[in-house]
Amino acid sequence: MNVIVCRDCKTRDNVLDYASGDVICVECGLVLESHFVEDAPEWRTFSDQSGAKDRNRVGDSYNALLPDGGISTTFSQVEGNSISSCLKRAESRLPNGDSSRLLSSLIRCASMASRLGLVRSIQTIASDIYQKVTNLNFTKGKNQDAVLASCLYLACRQEGKTRSMKEICSVAEGTSLKELGRALLCIEKHMKEDLGMGKSVNAADFVSRFCIKLGVSYKARLAATEIVQMADNRLDVRRNPMSVAATAIFMVSQLHESGKSSIEEISIFCGVCRKTILETYGVLLPHASMIIPAWFANDEQLKALPALPLKRRDAKNDGKLESERHRLTHELQVHKRNGELENLPKHISSLSNLKDSSGWIACMQVACYQALQKFAVNVLSKIFHNKAAGGYEVKDGCRHQLDSKRNSFEKQDFTLAIQDDATAHNL
Repeated sequence: MNVIVCRDCKTRDNVLDYASGDVICVECGLVLESHFVEDAPEWRTFSDQSGAKDRNRVGDSYNALLPDGGISTTFSQVEGNSISSCLKRAESRLPNGDSSRLLSSLIRCASMASRLGLVRSIQTIASDIYQKVTNLNFTKGKNQDAVLASCLYLACRQEGKTRSMKEICSVAEGTSLKELGRALLCIEKHMKEDLGMGKSVNAADFVSRFCIKLGVSYKARLAATEIVQMADNRLDVRRNPMSVAATAIFMVSQLHESGKSSIEEISIFCGVCRKTILETYGVLLPHASMIIPAWFANDEQLKALPALPLKRRDAKNDGKLESERHRLTHELQVHKRNGELENLPKHISSLSNLKDSSGWIACMQVACYQALQKFAVNVLSKIFHNKAAGGYEVKDGCRHQLDSKRNSFEKQDFTLAIQDDATAHNL
């Protein structure tokens, strides 16, 4: 079937209703052609008694992508018939050996497109690109499945139905992302003018399809589309378009009243890992009032958006802090065993100066011995600041940890001592 462009919406997405013979536009529902005559081989068979594999009475339709149109005559070999042998040898000398290889490649391309749920027009464009690539002969020696997948990727971009490289690679058997990327760069380099790839991939190309997969409502889908468009126009978001699309869906899902989609579900359906969504969310969250449309969420609802989880410190820095804490703790215990109590305040001060909450807890655990109560009071006095009203607050956000440690102390002089800074410093 030839590609038919809709007169109203100017798209090529159409389906054939075999019952009525009507060609219908997928986008607007307009009937583009009625009483359509199918030119494929008829499904009825008149040779039920024969043992042939193909029982169709006629051949395939004309295929403009093949050199001979796909309507050449073939000769079958009959045992003991010298005429058929001569005809077979004559046929083998004809320059049509590339036709079978090209036809096999086009069948694989159609299979990839079918598994991705792409329309017939995209399959036709991908086949046309592959034929041009084959004629130019610059992909010799490359993985042909990767070349076919690249052609399909380019066809999707031309039709505005962008698919990610991961999605394309998932249907190309035996093809890695690296091979797909190399084949794509090679084709774009040699066919830049023919392809006319002026439109770049953006997050809006993925939002609608991801929302349909997740079952997001139409209102939320429009809001997510507007979010990625505003982020693209007003912000410098240096993230992968798929990551921005997944994050926009996560934001509207948190603001939507009915049925929030978890970040795990969004990660699975969008093909973006959880960590990447959270990192992109951290970039977009400060600008939520700018990019989220006012008709979808008001200021109060925007304040209810979940805060970004605290980032873990770098593992290397954590290792250094932990090593220093163990070293000072060991020296403190050695001094205690040797009775050198005069050296303890220096090491307790070193422990309390560590920029890690574990350092503060280490001060409590090591210094708060029955025999070293006065040094524990010094540590507590450093942790708690005296306010104007006489109250105290905790540094480093570790109040809950320090409270649990304080509650384990049975002696009342600790509590009495920290209530007065002067008393604590005099001990």
